[in-house]
Amino acid sequence: MNHNPYKRQGQMDYLQSYFYTDTIIGHKHLLQDDGFKMIVVDSWKYLIAQVKIKIYDYVIIPNHIHLLWQMLALNGKESPAGSFAKFTAHFSYATSGKGRDVAAKEEYPWSSTKFYELGIDEFGIVTDYRD
Repeated sequence: MNHNPYKRQGQMDYLQSYFYTDTIIGHKHLLQDDGFKMIVVDSWKYLIAQVKIKIYDYVIIPNHIHLLWQMLALNGKESPAGSFAKFTAHFSYATSGKGRDVAAKEEYPWSSTKFYELGIDEFGIVTDYRD
């Protein structure tokens, strides 16, 4: 059996955990704006409420995101990763951002660091990987 541990978005298996990166085309800093970060978080919240994904770890950076996540079930006819990409894609065509430094990890609210260091999940989206 030829098993490739590195899978593309459309090849991810359900009920398996994956490290996932999604980068803005051209590395534009579209996620600099907190309102756009909330679009990402709201998309995750929706998929979690629909029992389509679990998120174990994340960080939203101005030009990309990182996730440690698990897809649980199809969202209609598409994968949760496809639904997430479609839901968040609309703002990338209409916006441009300006870069600036990201705050120190302890001060940066757009990651799961506070959950694992202090037990605080500001957006209610993290599942503890130790459970």
